[in-house]
Amino acid sequence: MEVDGPVDAGVTIDIGEAAAISFTLDEPVTDFAVSAELTCIGCSGGMWLHKNSLGAEASFADTIAGDFCDGTTPMPLFSALELDTGSYFLIINIDDGFTIWSGTTVPTLTEHPSANREIDFFATETEAYTPFSDFDVIFGSNLQFTATGIVVPEPAAALLFGVGLAGISAARRLRV
Repeated sequence: MEVDGPVDAGVTIDIGEAAAISFTLDEPVTDFAVSAELTCIGCSGGMWLHKNSLGAEASFADTIAGDFCDGTTPMPLFSALELDTGSYFLIINIDDGFTIWSGTTVPTLTEHPSANREIDFFATETEAYTPFSDFDVIFGSNLQFTATGIVVPEPAAALLFGVGLAGISAARRLRV
């Protein structure tokens, strides 16, 4: 899944602020990676991949990944993850300097077979554990990001596929 387009919007994240994008997964994925269009100006802070919710309903147990970020943070932000179905949030918070998360008012969306883009968020004051912060919806801008992953076939689908192959093999043997 990708949100792209002309860079004509976005958010500036200053000290003590955070921004987040959200997406849902309808099927489990493996080898998941996510990157974002960030321009860091002397910045440092944190980045999080969090599941289920933000704010007062967030839980430490819902943290999938977290790391320090600065102007030298390599892309992608997170990679090689295995994710189950559900709602996810990529969060960037700033402790020093500032960063610009590029956005667009005219998004070009590239779909992923299992992922759905959801809402973008912004927090003007962050808690010590950023996912607990009070986030508001961002209107008028679609923050740019790219998320990739390989859909994990459901066991029933894999079983059905195997039964189909066995049936084709048996039919071929009967014809000979």
